[in-house]
Amino acid sequence: MAARLRVLGNLDCEARWSQLTLPRRVLDHISAAATLLRFLFDEPIALWTPSPVDPGRLPALDGAQALELHHGPIWTQADAAWGAFRDGAPPAARDRRGLTVPARLSVAKAVNDRRFLAALAQRLEVAPPGMRAVTSLDELRQHLAQGGAAASPTAQWICKAPLTAAGRDRVLGAGVTLSGELERALARLLQRFSALLFEPWLARILDLGVCATVGPGGEVVQRPPHTLLTTARGGFLGIATTPPPLDLTQRAQLDKTVAAVGQALHAAGYVGPFAVDAFLHRAANGQALLHPLCEINGRLSFGWIAAVLSERFGTRELRFSAPPPGAMVLVAPGAPTEPAGQAAAGGEQAVAAWIR
Repeated sequence: MAARLRVLGNLDCEARWSQLTLPRRVLDHISAAATLLRFLFDEPIALWTPSPVDPGRLPALDGAQALELHHGPIWTQADAAWGAFRDGAPPAARDRRGLTVPARLSVAKAVNDRRFLAALAQRLEVAPPGMRAVTSLDELRQHLAQGGAAASPTAQWICKAPLTAAGRDRVLGAGVTLSGELERALARLLQRFSALLFEPWLARILDLGVCATVGPGGEVVQRPPHTLLTTARGGFLGIATTPPPLDLTQRAQLDKTVAAVGQALHAAGYVGPFAVDAFLHRAANGQALLHPLCEINGRLSFGWIAAVLSERFGTRELRFSAPPPGAMVLVAPGAPTEPAGQAAAGGEQAVAAWIR
């Protein structure tokens, strides 16, 4: 059956919004991961990806729709996309869950910028003490000297690029002194992005997320929270659909925050799917606290895909790594794009996708 839907697997959207090109190994990884979009649709799709994907890496699975793979110049017209790719009228998506991503590039860039998140977190009174944007090393030094990282029980802190994903483009530091490779890494990020979002590094216990949609009238519909599988530095590894261990107060705070994010997105002109990342962290007194607004993703996310896979196959986990025995492989391992012995950075360690 010929594919009728044209879907952009533009998982590099944040880089494109910043007019950056990701390394080839990252483009290869996210292109393979983009093939999981086929599970969101009930008919064959034509899928554009940033890099070519070997169709031999995609095992035949019962119920999986046919997939036409395309790469090369990005399409200027599509029915649906991972993230917004142009200004103008929204595309006419026909996916089965109302997950159309609006085609308003200017809105997407604005609401995915971490400075939008920081302003909203301040307004909702959920920002960690010390969170702020910095635009120079001198400004960062002054902020550290004034106790910017005091909320961290380990005196650590992190600076993140305004537009990025999957744990890329960030620097983790400690103390108040900037020197050596730490200083050089920060200078490189500032040169590329002009501003960084500073946060104290909290003692994370568990990462979690919520997928939701905001409709044309501002109505916000939330899915139950899921667990994010990450590296120690926050790099993305996968999704567990098992609910995170939140108490009633924490769950109420999370629900309220996600609803407020949806309203803020709508006020900014965004309509469609979004995800909010949050985490549990350990306070100095040992208490487990919820930070309910760590990231805003105004686009599709793997939480949506993990939920659909769970419903279809009864699985609880979607991971991006070498598949273990007994796992259902969705994307088989490909040829390595890194020299032997070199690990990919920032959450791009995955060579395959599997569920169990």
